[in-house]
Amino acid sequence: MNPAMPMAAGAPAASYYPPGTIGADPALRQRIETALAELGRAREERFGYAAYRAVIAGFKRDFSIASYLPWTAIWDWPVGRADEILNYLEGRYAETLGRPAGGMAWR
Repeated sequence: MNPAMPMAAGAPAASYYPPGTIGADPALRQRIETALAELGRAREERFGYAAYRAVIAGFKRDFSIASYLPWTAIWDWPVGRADEILNYLEGRYAETLGRPAGGMAWR
């Protein structure tokens, strides 16, 4: 998008992620978003409505994302870290359900 060109009111901002980052791969972003949403839903069912916020806070803490940044800061990370993120989310999901990790549908 040309920065000098005005955007229409209400138009979504264009996003660009450099090649080799998690954000540059829409399918990978979707897998991570789905995994996080599934974890959030499982935690909310088990612990209540505020659990999803706790999941995000824990995710940011465990991956050393500054509190003032959104969790989506990971979109700028190298694609090589995606497995680490997905394994973490799978482990947390299994922990929430009280069973061993493995075989998640969103993998």
